[in-house]
Amino acid sequence: MTGAARDAALEALEFNWGDAYEIGCEDGEWWFGRRDGIGGRERAAAPDELRRMIIADYEFRPVRKDGPRGDCLPVGRRHRLRRDL
Repeated sequence: MTGAARDAALEALEFNWGDAYEIGCEDGEWWFGRRDGIGGRERAAAPDELRRMIIADYEFRPVRKDGPRGDCLPVGRRHRLRRDL
């Protein structure tokens, strides 16, 4: 994956899920962690796999806007799924 493709995939994931999840890519490994502090960091080999994992996680247990650590997440964006990943 080229740097531009990686950046575009990361931007799309953050656009859709960045208010509920920390998302990143380091050394070719994709990862996410819930902003409400539940669980740990999950890893995937590709952005499509990471997106599927995030969706499954959110459907199983939606991320609360006011997490147990007192974090208050931005509410300006809603989870609009972009299918271009």
